[in-house]
Amino acid sequence: MLSLKIKLDLYTSIIVSTAIYASETWNSTARIYQQLDVFHQRNLRKILGITWKDHVTNMEVLSRTGQRRLQDIVKER
Repeated sequence: MLSLKIKLDLYTSIIVSTAIYASETWNSTARIYQQLDVFHQRNLRKILGITWKDHVTNMEVLSRTGQRRLQDIVKER
């Protein structure tokens, strides 16, 4: 079984980079940022094995994984 660190490294290098590919050409709207964050949180929760029944906040998920919101990453670029 893969460790959490390896899962997060693979997720960041493959999925995140693909998800925000050519993000500098997108129209920056609140809806796009929201969709990016929903996608990101859903994937992080799957990696951690957290379901909606566990009542874990988005900020807690980000702190457990050491990740940032995708909209912040896109805004930096």
